[in-house]
Amino acid sequence: MSKVTVTTGCYSESICRNSTRNLVIDSTGVYHVAYAKTDGGKYNIFYTKSIDGGDTWLTPYQITSDVTYSQEFPTIIVDSFDNTHIVWYGCHASSTTKTQARYIKHTFSDDTWSSITNLTSSSSVLYPSIYCDGGNNLHLTYTCDNNNQHIWYMRYDNQSKTWSTPSQIDDTPTNHKNLASSMQVDSNGFIHVVWYGKWDAAGAGSAYNIRYAVSDDDGNNWSHITVTSVNYTQNNANIIIDDNNNVHIFWDGRTSSAVYNVYYSKTTNRGSSFIIDKQALTADASYSQQYPSCVIDNDLTINCLFCGKYTGYTSYNQLRCIASSDNGTTWGSITNITTSKAQDQLYADTIFTLHPIIYDVGFNRPKKGYAMIWLDGTNLVFSKSSDYKPVVNHR
Repeated sequence: MSKVTVTTGCYSESICRNSTRNLVIDSTGVYHVAYAKTDGGKYNIFYTKSIDGGDTWLTPYQITSDVTYSQEFPTIIVDSFDNTHIVWYGCHASSTTKTQARYIKHTFSDDTWSSITNLTSSSSVLYPSIYCDGGNNLHLTYTCDNNNQHIWYMRYDNQSKTWSTPSQIDDTPTNHKNLASSMQVDSNGFIHVVWYGKWDAAGAGSAYNIRYAVSDDDGNNWSHITVTSVNYTQNNANIIIDDNNNVHIFWDGRTSSAVYNVYYSKTTNRGSSFIIDKQALTADASYSQQYPSCVIDNDLTINCLFCGKYTGYTSYNQLRCIASSDNGTTWGSITNITTSKAQDQLYADTIFTLHPIIYDVGFNRPKKGYAMIWLDGTNLVFSKSSDYKPVVNHR
């Protein structure tokens, strides 16, 4: 698999690992990437795009130039008008000790950037995730360090042009941590969020487990579902939804050993039951396999990308893939994507959301295969599977 360098000089959290997205494609076939890297002694937010299918990347646009406070963990989405929305967290002059969720928009029609909007103003914010639904409403989840760490939600209403008051999603006790939410919205407008956290449940003890919440009323109320309840850490959850509103949840976790493997659950009824429940997609006894990032193409083939070491390549983590050609019922053997003997290959970030939709086509869902970015050591690189075919609508 060939790769193209997007930028250099990155660090371990230049992109958001697997919980949300740093790479999207718009309806004209332009790829957009948001990332963080050091500038002026602090981490700042950058944006770049490719107008030739990922072969080359334009000179980055620097969104923040803060020399006092680091700005980190950007997440990006496009709407049906090809406007680009980016959220990240960082301190600023009005919040010097607590990081806040911050937002900027690029308008496609006149090629302009908005000023930065500070979406939160109280407790520290971490790990935002943004999504755009079929009505061009924006959905934001994040971890809020308010009496420990909990998952919070905000919604931007495209009609009123206003953000909702932040509200807590999870139902866990005050002193239990919840981290790194991953979000999708289905074709009915139901909001689906997964994360890993601690809560009082039989067998869970003090370990992180996978939680899942669903809202059918724009985030006003949430149903809570337990995906795992074991006394061994389960984390790094990723969620995708297919055309039939089946929900596919991936994560990495361990059993009694210290080795992490990739697991999968599928529900057809929003978590009332799981027709596939905690299936192990990898079973490595020696090397951890982590950070699944997944995509469903138009043939209902699921590609699950993750990183880990394997026999013959035990010094550095590699990108690997396991695929299902029948919408998650059965899975093939693992394909090793990278073979680096020089540096870690980490945090595949694939393109996949059901929305936005133009002419009944969701252009952030591929016809076939997958496209992704990842960290090749300190380089951020882009690549596509050999069978990759994007959905491209021309205005």
